Amino acid sequence: VNLGENVSARAYHVGLTGDLNYSFDPRTMAITQVWDGPFMHKNDQVGRANRANEKGFKHRVYTQLADLFHPYDSSGQLIDLSFASPARLFDAKQSEKFLADSSDFLARVENFPARFSGVETPKQMTPKFLYSVGANKVELELNINKNLQIEAEFELELVTDQQFAIPKNGLLDIEVSHGEIRDGKWIIQKGKYPVVMFKATMVKLAGQLYSSEIEAAESYAPQDLIWSKSSKKASLHSGYTIEDASLPKGPFGRDLVFEPLGIEFYKDQVFVSTRTAGVWKIINGQWHLFAEGTYESIGLVVNSESDIVIGEKTGLTRLIDSDGDHWSEKRINLSDQFRFNGDYHEYLHGPIKRNGKYLFSLNLGNQVRKMYKANGAYMGTVGGLRGWMLSSDENGSTEVFANGFRSPSGFALSPNNEIVYTENQGEYVGTSKLFKVKKGGFYGNPTGLVDIPGLNAASPEIAWDVVKDSRELPVVLCPHAKVMNGPGSPEFLTEKIKFGPFQGQMFVGDQALSNIHRVDTEMVSGREQGVVLPFADGLKSGAMRLKFDPNDSSLWVGQTGRGWKAKGGSPFALQRINFDPKVAVNAMQTVRVTKNGFDIHFSQAQSDVDHFGSIACTSWYYSNSSAYGSKELGTRQEKNSRGHLESCKNGLLSHAREFPCESRG
Repeated sequence: VNLGENVSARAYHVGLTGDLNYSFDPRTMAITQVWDGPFMHKNDQVGRANRANEKGFKHRVYTQLADLFHPYDSSGQLIDLSFASPARLFDAKQSEKFLADSSDFLARVENFPARFSGVETPKQMTPKFLYSVGANKVELELNINKNLQIEAEFELELVTDQQFAIPKNGLLDIEVSHGEIRDGKWIIQKGKYPVVMFKATMVKLAGQLYSSEIEAAESYAPQDLIWSKSSKKASLHSGYTIEDASLPKGPFGRDLVFEPLGIEFYKDQVFVSTRTAGVWKIINGQWHLFAEGTYESIGLVVNSESDIVIGEKTGLTRLIDSDGDHWSEKRINLSDQFRFNGDYHEYLHGPIKRNGKYLFSLNLGNQVRKMYKANGAYMGTVGGLRGWMLSSDENGSTEVFANGFRSPSGFALSPNNEIVYTENQGEYVGTSKLFKVKKGGFYGNPTGLVDIPGLNAASPEIAWDVVKDSRELPVVLCPHAKVMNGPGSPEFLTEKIKFGPFQGQMFVGDQALSNIHRVDTEMVSGREQGVVLPFADGLKSGAMRLKFDPNDSSLWVGQTGRGWKAKGGSPFALQRINFDPKVAVNAMQTVRVTKNGFDIHFSQAQSDVDHFGSIACTSWYYSNSSAYGSKELGTRQEKNSRGHLESCKNGLLSHAREFPCESRG
């Protein structure tokens, strides 16, 4: 995250042997800072991660080396992509400038003079950064040894002459294999150069370099995944049991903050992406580290056993294992055409893959000064497509898909190829909801509408009273504190999965309440609506990612407390729920609407009529406004009849009530 005043949140930070470290920033395509001492203190693993990471204990910054190898564009200007990657999170003047802009954001990004392409990451070796300036292609690998000697190796394909900025102070004995250095510029003529070398010695800083006495050896050996009976008792229907997974340790043998928030199966393999512990691959019951240093990946798509696309806060990244050793040597920047400020709440959800394109959604932020909040209290934007859903093809061509999102933390593709997402309660979201998304739809929070081309934060066209009647309606509401506070991604029970008598329903977990509910929908007068029914309670942490294992039909549950805490108490967990088909499940299966009330269906025949005596029925509604969520409004106890068993054979209880079955708001 932000480790320096002029370093954007999209920067990559590299720790070298000998306690030397540097940052490469796609904002400038340059080495933006060099420091010595321990690598960094990772605040992103604590609470909500609303503090930036910090350089290591007793570090020293080589300030004169800021912007080393900073490239110039064809017009002679230094590359600066701050429009999409601001270097300062709390810059009020910058925020006001962004919010006054009414241009087409994607068009502006498309016309940038430079493009970050990705990183090559051979295991336990120095990374290589790839980018382009106009038509010129650049690859850069930088090493610094304990004697402060810099050795940079470039591979260049130059259609035009290329210039790089070289600090006039801070480096001694500069040598280059190609081109010449003149007036603080390294000038290389057009041509194709497989190897271009730059060598120099850094000017030593005064004082003693701090070096930790702790010695540790890296190991990337596979680690066993062991499932055991859960240490925490969960509330489940008969026939279901729950297990805990053993979690892997890091390459230095340390315990990880392991939040398994992206889970996808591919044949007999499993890919798991995490917020701060990298991406892992499970093969034959063993954990393999597939990629480390990824940035809050809470979703992924598997194309093959060696090609996956993950979501990071900074964009979509394709990870490729070129040699089949279960480690990704290549990271291709697929799509980053949005503004990322470094705000802890600016999550990227997804991707999912639909009709050959990757879909992902962008949270509103929370920390940036002078945000536009549409009169709300907390969540806001400084533009750059926060609160939008975007679509990218395999070549990275990106377009907007839908808008009106606040904190769309659940995101999935239904068996019918429908986009389903869950929205968290907050501004303009009276209670958490579940939607099905269509292209061009508006889903209720007006904040992100500042990015409609031709409009900005001052445009009256985006006011709530103007746009509220154009919003799409949810499929179901999830009553706050009673059902869900922060729903995660839906998972669908299809005929291929043997998981009890709930075929065709979706399962949704909740981050705050550590539970899982089932959602069943039906068409009523041409509109889809549904019922939410309890399935599991008492999970170890907050259930954000659910995924059925196609091999044994178990339900994997990726969990985190994420600083908001979770009822389950643990900061993170990976559990799975198993079903024994030999055990009969006696549960409320679904509820259907009738003209006179509801039909309640059970998974088993119910014979005790008196058991259903009098069913209490309470109704209320929520208001969507700039307030943070809504109280339960208009609460009343509805009059209802006793209800009766219509058929014990098929397990149906028909319950009539005296008020019409209509929506109240």
